[in-house]
Amino acid sequence: MTRAHLVDLSHVVREGLHTYPGLPAPRVVEHLSRAAAEEIYGPGVTFQIGMITLCSNTGTYMDVPFHRFADGHDLTGLPLERVAGVPGLCIDARGRRSAGLDLLAGRDVEGRAVLFHTGHSRHFATPAYEVDHPYLDRSVAEALVAGGAACVGIDSLNIDAISGPEG
Repeated sequence: MTRAHLVDLSHVVREGLHTYPGLPAPRVVEHLSRAAAEEIYGPGVTFQIGMITLCSNTGTYMDVPFHRFADGHDLTGLPLERVAGVPGLCIDARGRRSAGLDLLAGRDVEGRAVLFHTGHSRHFATPAYEVDHPYLDRSVAEALVAGGAACVGIDSLNIDAISGPEG
């Protein structure tokens, strides 16, 4: 049996982090301080409760069908085995504005988490992150679906062009 190698691809969410044009930044506040907890629950009983308010498209996230389609499932409808413990395939897409079909040539994507490495994540949390972000061509998305990819990711602002359906 082979051991899975886990790679943490997440970004730290912090107060005021700007991640997507037009969306509000996260708010991170203290709901209950240790001192307040002790006043409520008695001497020596201390704990802290934080509160985070953020858009679902903040930082590292997963889109699910409900994001685009009213009758699609939300994150609770996504079976964990579909995205955890599946074999990965990392495709080097650095230096490209649009990832095209040529990047999939000869690659088996069935049942895999296909990750497109563009290098754009180096701009995360800077104004450059929103400028000319790399994305997948529609033909690539269709080929990944047809090929049975388990899930798809990209280290960019969005997996598709935010200027419109064709880029």
